[in-house]
Amino acid sequence: MRSIVVICIGLLALLLVSSACNLLGSAADNGTLKYDAPVELTVPLNQSIPGTDVTYLGKSDRGAGVRLGSQTATKQTADSLDWKGMLAPGVDLNLNGRIVSFDEQSMKVVGVAHLTITEVNPQPATVNKSATEYKIPFTYILSKGDKIPGTTIVYQGSSDQGAEFAGAGNPPFRKVADSISWQGNLRNNVTMQLDGRVGPLVGDKVTIGGTATIGIQR
Repeated sequence: MRSIVVICIGLLALLLVSSACNLLGSAADNGTLKYDAPVELTVPLNQSIPGTDVTYLGKSDRGAGVRLGSQTATKQTADSLDWKGMLAPGVDLNLNGRIVSFDEQSMKVVGVAHLTITEVNPQPATVNKSATEYKIPFTYILSKGDKIPGTTIVYQGSSDQGAEFAGAGNPPFRKVADSISWQGNLRNNVTMQLDGRVGPLVGDKVTIGGTATIGIQR
């Protein structure tokens, strides 16, 4: 049993580190955003992972019963649990998970949720909590004229007052370690709350790091 726990801890660390080492959000010219979100999910008995048809059927002598669409399977601790499909209109999910524990009440899964959001048109707005949310760490390196992906904030260069941003509120300047935030709609059923900090300014580039909370209405 102890060896299984060690394996699960190692898998969790590997998944989270592999995600954290990536540039975790990126924007394409065609209005598509892609995010890799580390996730830790608790799936109650006879319920599904939100937005998917992966259902926990309960514990038996053989292991964890799981329904994947129209098929059922018996899984053990540290087994993979993957799902791919449309989470909501304009939002595709590719979930790569591992079962870390299960009992009579629930099953716990850790992994990485690869989100692809299409037809993105960021608009500032007040954001309310959504039924399905993914909290995503990000690091961006911006050049002069770049937008923070998924926002209307534009980096306009640096001066002795710090990094200058358009669309970030007043004052427009941020020094290293100052906060920067944005909230709004990515599309009519997807919101984002971005909370970041300004990192090093090197030449005409600035680093921004923080978390983006993606809210999805199905």
